[in-house]
Amino acid sequence: TEVIILDGPVCNDRYVWWNIQADGDRGWSVEYVNGNRALSPEVPVDWPPSNRYEYPANGVLLSGGRGLTNGASQNNGNFQVEGYCSYIGGQVREDGRNWYCGSRQLTISDFDEICRRTYNNSQAAAFLTGNSGYAAYNWRCYGPR
Repeated sequence: TEVIILDGPVCNDRYVWWNIQADGDRGWSVEYVNGNRALSPEVPVDWPPSNRYEYPANGVLLSGGRGLTNGASQNNGNFQVEGYCSYIGGQVREDGRNWYCGSRQLTISDFDEICRRTYNNSQAAAFLTGNSGYAAYNWRCYGPR
């Protein structure tokens, strides 16, 4: 994941703050003035890998999720798109290759968000590893080992 520094460093109350953006999300990162990290994510540095089209060697297929559409149990990295489209607005459809909410084509960032919500896991990420004859149905949710 590429991280872009939007602002900083900003020093305040013995902390050094950086305004950052990654994968479309924007927020603040902080360090102690003495250089020690105050926040240390448990996510491996290389998670998720940039290649989302093959099984991630450092990932595990997620289970124990709840479908966003009807609350049905979701396992083996599966998820439901319909509830996500209701949330962001737009009728769900697919063309065999891509998913859409209204006229908006869903992206990897959308699938990551669906995975995070489905499995209640902030580290969940989507990978195109299924074996359906239709690419749209091959997205699966993984988390880091």
